Amino acid sequence: MSKIIRTYAAPLLLCAGVVFSQPTWDEGESFEAFRDEWNGWAEALPEDESVFERLTGLLERMRDERYDYVNPETGAHAMDVLSLSRPWNEYWEFREEVHGAYATEFDELTRIAQRPFIAAPIPTLEDDPELDEDLPYLPSFWFEQHDLNTNSPIRTAVRYLISDAVYHAFEGRQDMAIERFEAASNMCRFTLELPTELGYLTEIAVRAALREAIVLSVQYDADLFNDEQLARLQNLLILDLATNFDNVWRFEQRVTRADWQLQFESLDYARTNRELRDFYLEQAAVYKSFGSFYDYLGRFSSPDPDAGIPLAKLRDQISVQSRLVEAMLSDLAASPVTQREPALSRAMRTYLSGRDVNRYLPVFVEVALWRLQLGLYHSYNYDNANQVAMLSIYRHRACHGEWPLSLNAIDPGVLPIPAIDYYSGEPLRYTLINGEPRLWALGADRDDDGGRPVMREADQPQSAKKWYALAEWNALSDEQRAEHDGDIRILN
Repeated sequence: MSKIIRTYAAPLLLCAGVVFSQPTWDEGESFEAFRDEWNGWAEALPEDESVFERLTGLLERMRDERYDYVNPETGAHAMDVLSLSRPWNEYWEFREEVHGAYATEFDELTRIAQRPFIAAPIPTLEDDPELDEDLPYLPSFWFEQHDLNTNSPIRTAVRYLISDAVYHAFEGRQDMAIERFEAASNMCRFTLELPTELGYLTEIAVRAALREAIVLSVQYDADLFNDEQLARLQNLLILDLATNFDNVWRFEQRVTRADWQLQFESLDYARTNRELRDFYLEQAAVYKSFGSFYDYLGRFSSPDPDAGIPLAKLRDQISVQSRLVEAMLSDLAASPVTQREPALSRAMRTYLSGRDVNRYLPVFVEVALWRLQLGLYHSYNYDNANQVAMLSIYRHRACHGEWPLSLNAIDPGVLPIPAIDYYSGEPLRYTLINGEPRLWALGADRDDDGGRPVMREADQPQSAKKWYALAEWNALSDEQRAEHDGDIRILN
């Protein structure tokens, strides 16, 4: 009954001011039915609630109104300034000229970020005839198109808001800067309106850009924000730590199973099987670029290119996938990362031992991508936690007029999370050098970089040079610089 109400009565009730929550993909429901329900919901939302068209239209207008070069000699144009202007780069000198011209548009972006939904429709072949008509109606394909259509303008809007926040902060309008930073954070959540792989990766990328802008601005000028303002910025990072992305993998599991169901039920299975083999092997080759987890994919043999792989039965694929996903979620809950073998690695060895891995190629490729996401989730949250601790040092200074002598001297309300490095589980280290704070962590940096120094000269402002005067750093031998590799990571 509830689905009937949402499908048929929702448009009338929405006109009367009743706003329904987003449709969910019910168990057993076909993808086509879910897509139609979703699009009906998105189209029925009142104009002030359905903001996807407003957002895309606003960004187009911003580009059309001023898509010109601010410095023809360097090739920098207004869009670069809107996305990248910072006090420490070459776009900063054009900030007033460009950001000042878009004050009204930035106010509108801030209002859009407060809405509960982005409500972007999921495309169909009828909507975009250029889509490959030979592809079946695979749920993952359509979700990917939804993400591509939705996340591109969201990413652009987040970059613009971050840049405008930095502009206002260094022009002395700190409250406006905080408002823009918070709007950028709100805008980020739109990327997960449908919890898909691409949306998840976009969420991490845009929030990492937000965190970097906050941290570098504070480090660039320790007096830029007062304690209350720093607390609001710190809360943006703390809120991210509480985010649970289990639903992303649960949702992707269902999408993948729906894809497999269509593939395995194909009437032309022999042809489709060979095409799918080529598709999955191509995906495996792409994922190789991510490095560390390709050791699993690399075990695949090179079968006869003219023959299809006799894939394992659908129920066997799903059974193995379910066990691997459960193991991966167990790893997700394990924090800090320990040195013992991850549950996913053990599960892959257990459930695929003695099996022809080629027959489970779809499982390997899907879980390999999710394993990449797991690693990104950990590293993003761990970096966030470390930067929460870094901001607490600046908050202490804003309250007391001087840097803390130790992390223990910081009030628990100012440092509300454990002062540990979540990569290693070891306590964060802190000291004052020449009157400046230094926060660092001991433990492996986990970079397979052939022994090169972690803190290279280009890694400003978070660089090992902060421990030395420039002349002293340049005078160090390669061996002396390499002493930092794998044992010291400077956080501030």
